[in-house]
Amino acid sequence: MAAAIHGHPWVPAEYSIELAVGGKRVRREGIVARRYEIPEDQVDTILDADGAPLRLASPEWALFDLARHAEKSEAVIALDGASRMGPGYDVRHSLPTLLARHPGLRGRRIALERCAMVEPLTESPMETRLRLFLIDLGLTGFRVQYRTPGLPYRLDFAFPERKVAVEYDGAGHRDAAQHGNDVRRLNRLRAAGWTVITVTATLLYRRPHELAALLRAALS
Repeated sequence: MAAAIHGHPWVPAEYSIELAVGGKRVRREGIVARRYEIPEDQVDTILDADGAPLRLASPEWALFDLARHAEKSEAVIALDGASRMGPGYDVRHSLPTLLARHPGLRGRRIALERCAMVEPLTESPMETRLRLFLIDLGLTGFRVQYRTPGLPYRLDFAFPERKVAVEYDGAGHRDAAQHGNDVRRLNRLRAAGWTVITVTATLLYRRPHELAALLRAALS
């Protein structure tokens, strides 16, 4: 897909290949054919492995397509990760600018709604999923990548007024050396008065009601 070719690291794993086919009818297994034309100013041309020209959507248009067609969490993940496509890239500016230049596009409203949910400080797709989970629970007011006063740590999500931290425990925390560092970090945070809720993929996906109860109890 165009976003991956342009260097986006967080494109949805299950997202289908899409073709903009104008007014044609195209039916091919594994391909979604959308009957519209991408504006010429939003088409880039690169060379494929055989040296032949390949036309594909610009980075801005590829993100617009993800924003309007992907499931909500996958769309926001893609938009959160857009800053990793290049220095200074900010989808919160580029996507509204694109839509202002091309008014009346189908899916404009939902794309802008999802663009308004972007948090470029998010550091992984799972952090985006956890952030959306907090929002869906009505737990707003948290800080992302919050630097703890007096300690050399950043918290994935923090409610500083309550001294409650929510941390995602991903695969990078599995080796012994990292585990030792994590334990020391957790002990220091607790000694400083922080309540730390550690979230795993299993807890988020399989026991969301348990996670919701933990969060609400910590913030009550």
